[in-house]
Amino acid sequence: MNLMIAGGRGRSFGSPSYFAMRRLPSILQCELWNAAQAQPSQTTTAVVTDIGNDILYGRNVETIIAWVRECLARLCSLNAKITLVGLPLARVRRLNAAAFYFFRTFLIPRSRMDLMTTLRRAEEVDQRLREEATTCGATFIEPHSSWYGVDPIHLRSSHAQAAWRSYLSAGSHAFTTQPKVRNSLYYQVITPHERWIMGRQQQRAQPSIQLESGSVVSLY
Repeated sequence: MNLMIAGGRGRSFGSPSYFAMRRLPSILQCELWNAAQAQPSQTTTAVVTDIGNDILYGRNVETIIAWVRECLARLCSLNAKITLVGLPLARVRRLNAAAFYFFRTFLIPRSRMDLMTTLRRAEEVDQRLREEATTCGATFIEPHSSWYGVDPIHLRSSHAQAAWRSYLSAGSHAFTTQPKVRNSLYYQVITPHERWIMGRQQQRAQPSIQLESGSVVSLY
């Protein structure tokens, strides 16, 4: 199995993103797409998730949906079976103002979004994602609130396996075996194809991880 991942805390679909001292290119601008196009013809499954980051960056609904729509179009051109994961609204709705500002400041310090605007925009984005899934033939997954703990937008490590099993088993996706979800911190520290740390560019050839199962992992 060839796993190709464009991830990272606070990753934006359409703009460069920053977390602590690290900068990553946007998902749409990263090398994943060229690498995917270069792969031999094969069954491809795609999971599109973590779309709410761009709300905290202050992006409006139309901009976010346009970025996601472009991502979905590229995946459709690869004949991918797509799972589109909605926002964790059930968990986010339970946030009080103090918790919201704490996590906003910790995760995206530059954000100036307030709680009510964030909730309103999240509701609209989630509804539009459902419509986009229907339009492109993707399977829409509503994340369970139990998958999240104190942190309202990142999966609890104890529930990550169940969440990804749900994503990968959605719709007509079929796997004889499924890759085990490891500690996400491991993938965070491995150098992807391109990133910047304290303004210094780092690059690494992909794939960069070989699993015991024989699968390889490429990070973008």
